[in-house]
Amino acid sequence: MEALITASGLGFLPLLAIGLGLIALEGLLFSFIILWFGVGFLIVALLELFYHVDTFLIQLAIVAVISMLFILLFRKKLLIKFSKQKHSDNFFNEEGYGVVKNGMIFYKGTFWELDGSLNIEDFKEGERVFVSKVRENRAIVNHI
Repeated sequence: MEALITASGLGFLPLLAIGLGLIALEGLLFSFIILWFGVGFLIVALLELFYHVDTFLIQLAIVAVISMLFILLFRKKLLIKFSKQKHSDNFFNEEGYGVVKNGMIFYKGTFWELDGSLNIEDFKEGERVFVSKVRENRAIVNHI
C-alpha cells in the first residue's frame, strides 16, 4: 500500500490515452457518466503539461472532483438533448387513462381524488376517464 501512495504520477501521454479511451467507450454505452471521467483525465493531462502533479493519487483525486462536477452540471442536460424520448422527473405528470373506482380515480396504480371542477357522481363506477394531469393529489380528468 505504501508503494501506491508514493508512486509517481502518470505523464501526459498515459493520461491522454486513458481520457480518449474513456470518451471512446462512452460512444458505445451512452451513459453520459464515463464521458466526464474521460474529460477529467484530459484536463489532468493538460495540467500535467504545465504543472507536474507528483503522485498518481492526487491525479486521480483531481479527475474525480472534475468528473463529479461535470456530471452534476451537464449529465441531465445531455440526456435530454440526445434522448429520443422525453424525460420527466415526475412520471405522474404524463397523461393517460384511469378508471373510476370507489368514488376515486384509479390511475397509475394509485387512487386519486377528482379535481374540484367536476363531481364524482357524474361518473359511473368502472368508467374509463382520460387523466390530463395530476396536481396536489388530485386528478384532472375528461370524459372519454
